[in-house]
Amino acid sequence: TGKAPNDTTGSNVTYVDTTVNGKTVNTTVDTGKEAMINGVQYNTLEEALADAQNGDVVTLLSNVTLDGNGKTNNQGILAITKNITLDGNGKTISGLRFDVQNTPEESLYLGLFGYVGGNQDSAAEIRNLTVSGEICVAAGAARSVLAGGVVAYLDNHSKLSGVVSTV
Repeated sequence: TGKAPNDTTGSNVTYVDTTVNGKTVNTTVDTGKEAMINGVQYNTLEEALADAQNGDVVTLLSNVTLDGNGKTNNQGILAITKNITLDGNGKTISGLRFDVQNTPEESLYLGLFGYVGGNQDSAAEIRNLTVSGEICVAAGAARSVLAGGVVAYLDNHSKLSGVVSTV
């Protein structure tokens, strides 16, 4: 991120290097946008992940605050179900919070992403990202709890690189 090469106005406009149709370009980030795929900017990271197709790179454009309270679908706060890359672009996803008390579920997958991967067709890469928050699990919770700040369960076809978790 930084100023565009010819930006002499001193404005606080954010620019990012991102991949558009296989080429790296310097892109102006629209105010309030959280993520981008091939030059298309999205209001939320969740929208971008849902819209991503196999092979896409989803680039985080700004720091994001998310909250996992009330999630009951065992999928974490966000879902990656395709062969994509999430490039955190050095940004932080904060506010991650799970507080699990007595739950009837047999198993829980608690993390920013509950489960990533499954086979070669749904492998994913998460890179250049910081995640902060907390996960609290009380006695009497589900029989099996898998917890991780970034991913509760990462399949062997998927990978993390340059990721920092303070959860």
